[in-house]
Amino acid sequence: MSENIKFNVVSTKQEKDWNAYLKKQEGKTISVDKLAKYPYNGIGKLFIYEGERRHQFGSAFKVAPNVLMTAAHCLANIVEERAYHFSDITYCPIFPYHNQSYTAIGLTIPDSYIEFKHTENDYGFLFFDTELPGNILPIEPNPSKTGMCFSIGYPDSYQYFGDKMIQAYGNYDKPYLQEMLIMYGNDMRSGCSGGPIIDGESGKVISLNSSNIDGENSRRMSGPMMRPEILTALRELTETLNLPLV
Repeated sequence: MSENIKFNVVSTKQEKDWNAYLKKQEGKTISVDKLAKYPYNGIGKLFIYEGERRHQFGSAFKVAPNVLMTAAHCLANIVEERAYHFSDITYCPIFPYHNQSYTAIGLTIPDSYIEFKHTENDYGFLFFDTELPGNILPIEPNPSKTGMCFSIGYPDSYQYFGDKMIQAYGNYDKPYLQEMLIMYGNDMRSGCSGGPIIDGESGKVISLNSSNIDGENSRRMSGPMMRPEILTALRELTETLNLPLV
């Protein structure tokens, strides 16, 4: 060892049992035959290059022929002085069984998310120069304040490490004044961000995966509650960009 470099060697040991986090849960994966059906065929995985050799992954769903919806934090880094939008994002529908990947030509997130960084505004849209495959997932602008639901995404947990579409069932409510929703029973982790939370009765999108509450052992997922202003924003964006809405 070089005399010019000093090291402080620290002992390590296993303190956490990761088995619950890493075990495969076959019951939560979507079978290949179901991937061709609603709502799964309108959902896919995002490959996000941040620049400077950094990358991340996310989930997204189709809300217009050429438009995806996902979490705002999948589209931009808004942390203090190094805030910037990501400029290289690829979408793979029903990954890993996709026939083609699609590179976004543009994106947008609410100014309110950049300013306040709050879950109720953690959503954004990706635009493409061609129509994307799969069904459009309709947004419910006035969801009930409580009910049954399910969430879909590509988490890096369950030893699938983001290479399978996962579905988690649970229930939701709106416990705060902010326009956000809490889903109970959702134990998905990083990579599921931006995937839809769908009402169990109507089959429409009522929120999306934003962030876990209370850390890694929590089964609570928060997300922005869908509302009329989000539908209005989507309509205005498609009109501005001359893209079809349906």
